[in-house]
Amino acid sequence: MNEEAIKELTQKLITKFELKRKQSFIPASVWFSYGSNLDASYFEEKMRKYCSKLTLSDTHPSRATLRGFRLMLDNRSSGHVLAYAIHRQEGECVRGITQEIPSAELANFLRMEGIVKRTETGRYEVMKNPSYKIIEIDVEADGATKPAFSLEGMRPRLRELNQYVEACKKGAQAWSIIDSTPFSEDLKWLRSKP
Repeated sequence: MNEEAIKELTQKLITKFELKRKQSFIPASVWFSYGSNLDASYFEEKMRKYCSKLTLSDTHPSRATLRGFRLMLDNRSSGHVLAYAIHRQEGECVRGITQEIPSAELANFLRMEGIVKRTETGRYEVMKNPSYKIIEIDVEADGATKPAFSLEGMRPRLRELNQYVEACKKGAQAWSIIDSTPFSEDLKWLRSKP
């Protein structure tokens, strides 16, 4: 990715997600990661799908803690149906890692996360309905607090899942020979999520 394309993409990200830019995207940006990005082989496999040779060790990972957020399995994912996401919740914390994503790899990283797509002309655009919202946070890592970007889940996804399971339950009840108990249990679980 050339410098002009990087600047164009970062401006689109700043505008779409209303970023205040506590840090720059160039030459690299610090990201707080959680979930499957913690596994080196899985991270590298996902990056290869976007023609990237970026490895987890290339990102200089470091243990980190994000306070005031909670980790939940409630975000829609094109790759694995549901994905982990963070949501603001006072008094909670999420453990993960910080990663330094080189600006030349930013588009590939964000494509892998369902934020950016590559157009037919080779330009990068923020997706109309991205999988996550890019947020700016302060994270504790290496004995200090530092600014980072992270990916916050899009809450409406859980509501859509709730509607889907409710329809399944109603359908099972309408056919009376199909046990609706599993759907009722899943609805209870979904409704217990904040």
